Amino acid sequence: MFGQTLTLRCVSSLSAVSAAGVLPSRSIKRFIARLIRARRAGTRSLSSGSLAGFIASRWVEIRTLGETHEHAPVTVPPPLLACFTVKMDIQLPCDPINIRGQGEQEKRNQEVCDNKKQEEHKNKDDKCNRTKCQTSVATEEKPDREQGQEEKEGKEEETQESDVLNVLECDVRGAVIADKGEGAVLTSWTAEYLGKKGDNYLSCVKRVKAQVMIEECEEQLTYVAKVKMLFSDTYKEFSNMSFFKEHEFYTKLLPELNSVLAEAGLDPLRIPKFYHYSKCEEREILILEDLTARGFRMADRKKGLDFAHAVLVLQELARIHASSVLLQRKHSVEELRVRHKFLALDWTNNSKIPREDMAVAISGDLLAATAIAENSKGYEDMARWLRELGPRGVDVFDEQLETRPPFAMLGHGDCWTNNFVFRYDDGGHPVEVMLLDLQLCRQGSPALDLQTLMYSSINGALRRNSLPHFLQTYTSSFDATVEAGGIPPLFTVEELTEEYNARSMYGVLMASMYIPLMVVDSEDAPDFTKVDDEKEFYADRAEEVARSMDDNPLLRETMCSAFDEWIDMGLIS
Repeated sequence: MFGQTLTLRCVSSLSAVSAAGVLPSRSIKRFIARLIRARRAGTRSLSSGSLAGFIASRWVEIRTLGETHEHAPVTVPPPLLACFTVKMDIQLPCDPINIRGQGEQEKRNQEVCDNKKQEEHKNKDDKCNRTKCQTSVATEEKPDREQGQEEKEGKEEETQESDVLNVLECDVRGAVIADKGEGAVLTSWTAEYLGKKGDNYLSCVKRVKAQVMIEECEEQLTYVAKVKMLFSDTYKEFSNMSFFKEHEFYTKLLPELNSVLAEAGLDPLRIPKFYHYSKCEEREILILEDLTARGFRMADRKKGLDFAHAVLVLQELARIHASSVLLQRKHSVEELRVRHKFLALDWTNNSKIPREDMAVAISGDLLAATAIAENSKGYEDMARWLRELGPRGVDVFDEQLETRPPFAMLGHGDCWTNNFVFRYDDGGHPVEVMLLDLQLCRQGSPALDLQTLMYSSINGALRRNSLPHFLQTYTSSFDATVEAGGIPPLFTVEELTEEYNARSMYGVLMASMYIPLMVVDSEDAPDFTKVDDEKEFYADRAEEVARSMDDNPLLRETMCSAFDEWIDMGLIS
């Protein structure tokens, strides 16, 4: 009890208060919520009845006229408190919300975050100073990165990385206000890591649990925080581009897409709600809806998607593509990627990302595929073809990105199993899908997303046997969406099939990249944050992929199934 302190600064009159008994923890939280709401509203005093019990039951420090008077609980003489002026400044070091803060420094930190709440809930770059805010971080459940490290430099590096990957209190408060409004008061929160190694490669994903008071009722909220990983120079700008694109998508493009769908009488896109964004130096974070609270969960990336799961993804993917067609018609004077310039940023046409770096990455993926073919009997010609393709892989990539009417629309850009979550009925059958991670969205051919989906997330036998049905499912969903908005179908399923086949080389590049990542065991997943020398990294990775084939037969099976398709299609020259 004596470890908690309430600081009241004198700025307005306060009527006499009388002693009262100790309040329970929940009452303390309610009182804090009232103080904070009063401060936001500009109220200069509260009723003496609500204040008396709290003051009398806690160690109180009252500052006025340059003097400090301290009194123990229950012994506060009412005359001493009469006619004092009070400002609602809260400082409770032992309360969960401030568990790592103490003294005047914590108070200043809290004020820094409070002053930014308006910008945060309006989704602006809030420039919240990480150094000032980090003492407000609530308890995070995370690995002890410093344990066992002997060198001081290593410890300092890990500490710096940990700070950048932290979720801060001002982030959580921004999400809560955007979600529940100004009246919601954050009282405590925790953050825990989600997933495991190999599930995410561009961001550290955490679940945030927030305890809030809303009109004196306690409520627990959950969110998902995507925190940008720290990359070496090789992938740093690629990571920066990805977060920039996703923030632009959520705050600028997605509202427009949902608006045109609403005008057509259609449901909004099945994409999680966006609540908060913050960027300060190297630290960048997005806070989104926690879909697990609505019963959604991720499929097994190793198993991939079966027929029912794939159909749901194709139907929603078509709605995303088609919504951009509706938006383009509404703003017909301006091309979509001119109106939303971030859609023109891509792997190889970003001035901050050296094209030669992306060339090494693409050829490195092809090198890994080559290693698989070289170590698989009967695929010698495939190994030769892939090896020859490597040096011109980046040129092939650029060629595949070129669009032609009517196949120029918004694309997801990263269609693999881990970017979809599903809700199931009581029988375990998937009934709804939500699409995640729009960090690589672009304007391009819908066939790019279709090729990526087919080779990253659907096994060879299902892909071969069901491709016509999959393309028909996609076309039906696309047509239904554009027709609801008054636009006739743009293409037939036969024309889509032709476009899909024309993007087969993009499928080769995506299969070479995604399949080794899709079927890898978590402990063997590559760490792209430590890449210093790209050529050396990808050469070593190709050897590791080849060595893993005996222990991971799924890798050989999945990749050779793709090889067989490319041979049958006549791609091998």
